[in-house]
Amino acid sequence: MGGKYQMNDHNAPFGAEGQSYQLMVFVRLNIFDATTSHRIKKASAAAREVQEYYSGLEKEIRFRIHEAYGRVEERRKNLELLRAALKEAEEARRLLEVRYENSLARIVDLLDTQTVLDRTRARLIEAEKDYSVSIAELYFQSGVLLKFFEQSTKYQLTNTGGSLNEKAYHNYRNCTGTVCPGRLQ
Repeated sequence: MGGKYQMNDHNAPFGAEGQSYQLMVFVRLNIFDATTSHRIKKASAAAREVQEYYSGLEKEIRFRIHEAYGRVEERRKNLELLRAALKEAEEARRLLEVRYENSLARIVDLLDTQTVLDRTRARLIEAEKDYSVSIAELYFQSGVLLKFFEQSTKYQLTNTGGSLNEKAYHNYRNCTGTVCPGRLQ
């Protein structure tokens, strides 16, 4: 906003032959500012990028949980099959042992059956380990592994009367460093 007053005279320097008044108001609008629209487009693109990243993370987490659950189910069924195979191997050894005692089978056949039984037991132990690992992986991917660990540690403290487990639990709870021994990061 501005204003102007002039006195005009042809003969005298500050004479009042003529007067002039001006009152002005200035408004500046950038109607064709390309940088503003560019910044708006850039901000909306950044917002879409964050939304897509978040959506991608959600999909990845769902996929990993679904994949871990599938492995748990697969290993559970494998464990059931191996338990059935163990029962069959034990029964086969029992029957062959009866046949051997009645001189109807050779010792080699009995030893072969015992070897099959021992291999089946070993495979069952490995399947149990794989099943436990897959459950831990499912807990990890679901984000509940530490909660499960804390609950099991509290359970051990209450059922063992404290002792060495209590010291380990307190070390676990009071650890504030970025790398804490005994604590899963």
